[in-house]
Amino acid sequence: SIQRNKETTAAAQLIQLRVKATSKMSIAMSTCTKAAGALALLALLDPAEAFHGLSAARLAAPQARRGGLQHLRAAPVCAPTRRSPSLLTMMASEDKTVLQRAGHSMASLAVFLSLVMPAYIAPARVAAQAPSAPASEKKLDGGAKVEKQPMGKRGIEKASLSTDESVKKIQEKAELFGEILADLQDLYVDPVDLDKLAETGFQAMLNSLDPYTEFENVEAAKVMRTQTIGNYGGVGLVISKNKDSKGADLPYITVVNAFEGYAFDAGMRVGDTLVAIDDKDVKDISTGDVSAMLKGEPGSKVQLNYKRPGLPDVQKAELTRKIVLLRDVPLGMTLGKDEDRVGYVKLQGFSTSAAAELAYVIGQLQAESPLKALVLDLRGNPGGLLSSAIKVSELFINEGEKIVTTRGRTISTGDPLNSGTATATAAPAQVVPSPKDKTSETKTAVAEGAAVMKRSTFETTYNSDPIAMRIPNGQQEVVFHPPLLKKDTKLVVLVNRGTASAAEIVSGAIQDHDRGIILGETTYGKGLVQQLQRLGQGGQQIKFTIGKYYTPSGRCIQSKAYTAKKGELGTDEVKVKDQDRKEFFTDSGRKVRDGGGIEPDIAKKDPQVGQLERELDRKDLFFEYANKYEAAHLVDGEVLAKQQALMATDEVYADFQQWVVKQTIDVESPFDKSLDIMKTALEETGYTAALGEVQTLKVKLQSLTQEEFKKDATSIKRRLDLALRSRFVPESIVTSVALYGDVQVDEAFQVATDPSKYVSILGANKAASKQQVAAIDPKNKMVDKAEGAWDVFGN
Repeated sequence: SIQRNKETTAAAQLIQLRVKATSKMSIAMSTCTKAAGALALLALLDPAEAFHGLSAARLAAPQARRGGLQHLRAAPVCAPTRRSPSLLTMMASEDKTVLQRAGHSMASLAVFLSLVMPAYIAPARVAAQAPSAPASEKKLDGGAKVEKQPMGKRGIEKASLSTDESVKKIQEKAELFGEILADLQDLYVDPVDLDKLAETGFQAMLNSLDPYTEFENVEAAKVMRTQTIGNYGGVGLVISKNKDSKGADLPYITVVNAFEGYAFDAGMRVGDTLVAIDDKDVKDISTGDVSAMLKGEPGSKVQLNYKRPGLPDVQKAELTRKIVLLRDVPLGMTLGKDEDRVGYVKLQGFSTSAAAELAYVIGQLQAESPLKALVLDLRGNPGGLLSSAIKVSELFINEGEKIVTTRGRTISTGDPLNSGTATATAAPAQVVPSPKDKTSETKTAVAEGAAVMKRSTFETTYNSDPIAMRIPNGQQEVVFHPPLLKKDTKLVVLVNRGTASAAEIVSGAIQDHDRGIILGETTYGKGLVQQLQRLGQGGQQIKFTIGKYYTPSGRCIQSKAYTAKKGELGTDEVKVKDQDRKEFFTDSGRKVRDGGGIEPDIAKKDPQVGQLERELDRKDLFFEYANKYEAAHLVDGEVLAKQQALMATDEVYADFQQWVVKQTIDVESPFDKSLDIMKTALEETGYTAALGEVQTLKVKLQSLTQEEFKKDATSIKRRLDLALRSRFVPESIVTSVALYGDVQVDEAFQVATDPSKYVSILGANKAASKQQVAAIDPKNKMVDKAEGAWDVFGN
């Protein structure tokens, strides 16, 4: 036992040395990444200035505006891995790539490097898998969707449990767990799956802490990595196994989305049914297995056999696997008239490329002239990397102003130490701070048996920092000072109950600094920061909560507390009571509160979806009717889908109603389950005479639900129109069309174009400080001061 303790201590010390060496390497590589990203940002703003002497065609001006269907989309950018084929070959295969938009200049290469650089500093390459929507178990070339949490690039050191007491306790628990598994394997009545049993035990243990602390097996870890890196090797299909009228899985896989620039350009469409992959029949094969068949080495070929509604024969398509970029910014366009100069950008995630994508799209929107206002849509954004949230915030927050503070607890063991405060070299929340960011660590010694545990709390504050770079003419070094968007450009941020985590960091910073107006519904309220910790060499990992984050005003917007259930697995969620919420103040003195998410400055709820519409969606009736419509409109469907006119005309809507009525599927009312419970209770107690009345009431309520076809005609038509349009045009057009009739977007546009209302909501704003770009070395040529970054780098 003594020898084993010595070996454990030696191993722990060796791990600490390796972690320290890795940390130094990570800081150095992160510095290189920041430099490349800064250069890329300069190139985005003006290739001519960034690459003096080289050809620099201007970036294409946005074509989209509200009232037309021409859309602006971020051009697909291939992010290669170390095993990728020729870079130029992959870029040339894309439609309207960044290379073409920038005149094949080095500016495009800089943008490319800024997007993919995080992939090269990863500690180990893991085969990427794509996410999917959990509601319908959709998979994007495979892999289930995992909610992205605010995490960064660096890991914190594992606690070095080197004392006899702590090692003994861990060994006892590990041996007990192993003995239980061994007994079950040898003695249980039926054969058992040890991997499944072990994972169940791990999850039960971790779920007793909070819902975000969990064990991730190899597959889940790959999915998480795809979420953070933002790309994977595949064909760009989102697939799902639909169900029949009785709820059973259909035998074949259905395409529910085909990415523009990838599978869509190769001819695949929503609604196609995959029959075979490389001549292998995929009947009754799981979605995950089909997903794995679609993935592969970039540049390799895959043959798909599929059926399409309206075509009698099986179709064939050969697709080339590529590095599929999962865009955080799927859409950028202008709203209203040309003279309004109101931009709209949808930000749906926070992977490593989020800030660069957002800067790129804003740059295109301002190609002709500066915007007067910008609507930033964060609705349904589940969050992502803490580092990306900080970078996105820097696009809007003044230099030197606070963006977010993280606070948490770390534990290590060793000799007793005195209480005090020390400065750490890196933040435990995985983001390497700049020199102007502040990190402090408070340490105390706590005795636990024979061991003395050092319990430390860290606090790291992240500010909006300037970006230093050298213009490649070799003559000039400059500093770009945030924000990217002019201070006088109005900003309206759309949020709802699905806005969480990193998205709340951005909206909280904007609200606390009175930089813009928050409009919509109260956000989710997730103020926790998670850390990924790899386990062993098998690719498994755990994700656990290490701290909380606080907005610039000092509030934590975490809306729930978690306590272990008494005698049961899992946790109880305790919502923060309204009377327990504390008041804080924005820069201009407006009151804001903690403990309940980000409350909007202007409350505007999305119209409530009716019961009938929910039932039609739940039973995939919109999707199934779109099959029928597509079969009848193979010739003119694409033309109709590209027009502004509603595809779900009165005639189409009437046909849809008749088709739904003919289906054998019963449309449930929200009271059906309660009535079924009442019916069972009546039967068990012998009050069978009342069963007839219960059944009559059930039929009556179902008929009232079907009457919503008239009451909710506008909402149902809108949903049907999007389902029909998605069969013929890419997702970017469908997303832009979805903005028509969006009451929250309409309200945001009204606020953005009404200066008096905008100012009255924000209150007495601080005097806007002028932004400037100044030379680092006084010997170099100075760059004139300017109101914003766009004045310096060109429009």
